[in-house]
Amino acid sequence: MPAPLNSREELVALLQEKSAGFSDAFRKIAAFILAEYHQACFMTAQELADAVGVSQPSVTRFTTYLGFSGFPEFQRSLQQVVRHEITGPDRMRALARESGQGTPYAGLVQEEVRNLNRLMETLASPAVSEVAAMLAGARTVAVAGFRASASLAVYTAFFLSKVHPDVRTLTRGDSTALEALLPLDPAETAVLVFAFPRYPREIREFQAFAVQQGFPVALITDSPLSPLTMDARHVLMAPVAFGSLFDSYCAPIALANVLVQEVAKREPERTRQRLARFEELAAKHGVFLFNDPALMRELPK
Repeated sequence: MPAPLNSREELVALLQEKSAGFSDAFRKIAAFILAEYHQACFMTAQELADAVGVSQPSVTRFTTYLGFSGFPEFQRSLQQVVRHEITGPDRMRALARESGQGTPYAGLVQEEVRNLNRLMETLASPAVSEVAAMLAGARTVAVAGFRASASLAVYTAFFLSKVHPDVRTLTRGDSTALEALLPLDPAETAVLVFAFPRYPREIREFQAFAVQQGFPVALITDSPLSPLTMDARHVLMAPVAFGSLFDSYCAPIALANVLVQEVAKREPERTRQRLARFEELAAKHGVFLFNDPALMRELPK
């Protein structure tokens, strides 16, 4: 298999490298892919063959000639090329083509399964322990994520606050996020940033400001090509699925859960005390329905 494609330039270089051995059919396929790669990345092998005017086996042979195991692997690599450029209308056209083809959204679920398997590489990295130690040892943790990543920041901060005494959530992509850092001591604060395609400009500016102020920053992002990787002290990769109208974040959420557990394990007594106090409060105020004796009596036997 060739090295993963991460840009249109790498796609062009691969096709140029292999072009000397192209048949007429291969040249047609290559020309179409270069001109219409935003569409080609969502096409089936048969759809691509029909669009080019060649046979479906020719498309399969083309991808194996490039060094891929088959069309699905080539398609995933092509999707990686366009993931930072893909727009809402592009996704709508892809969804329209997929309607009526097999189990609805099976492709999205399969992509998330692959992403969770790829996440295992991140979890085996010492960077996970390093980030957990940084968060556990900080007096204050600031968790930042803007636009779609705001939901990841809120989710992570909610559970992290169960095991850490001072967690701040920053989800507004304006100067208030920068101002929230000003009263904090960089020597006692850790900053955790979520940044995913299409990488909002505000999160890049926030991270640059945090680094400039001397805060240690851990970044959770999707790719080594993320435009935020150079500034961060630690970088953890969690791929996202984009084979639907909007991106899906199973792997980042799983990684966030792992980090919370690792922080908890590093301060076991603090964690036990905080969880015990929360359970006392929850029982006293009936926070959860199944802690309510009156409700339990009303449930069918």
